[in-house]
Amino acid sequence: MAYPQAVERWRPLVEKYFAPEDVEKALYVIQWESSGNPDAKSDSGGYGLMQLNDGGLGEGYSIDQRLDPETNIRVSAQAVYGGQGWRPWGEGSEKYDFPYDPATGTGRFGSLGDRPYGSSGGEYQSYSSEQRPFGEKEYLEK
Repeated sequence: MAYPQAVERWRPLVEKYFAPEDVEKALYVIQWESSGNPDAKSDSGGYGLMQLNDGGLGEGYSIDQRLDPETNIRVSAQAVYGGQGWRPWGEGSEKYDFPYDPATGTGRFGSLGDRPYGSSGGEYQSYSSEQRPFGEKEYLEK
């Protein structure tokens, strides 16, 4: 799938940290979360390409670190392969048949909740260490 140039420019960095079968999905998240703008900031505390939030994946990282494209993508990949799967971007939240309501915390949320990614069917996917695109030691070093 081809994305706008603002998103495609991040493909080499996404390929560095995500397994080949997850590259398109990661680019899809970038498209919906930031439109490929590495300086994107949301009202809900998300920063950067994949919108690392305060109190979420961005916890413990400075705003500058979250706005750094490589750090943003690396931290996102660590979440996907480290046990969270794609849930930080709403995958699995589509079990509700209505849009996310921040006042009640119910409904779909995130780029994968509001717009589930094609072949995933919105199912939560967990990765074992054998499925990661690189070994645990290399994973932590990246």
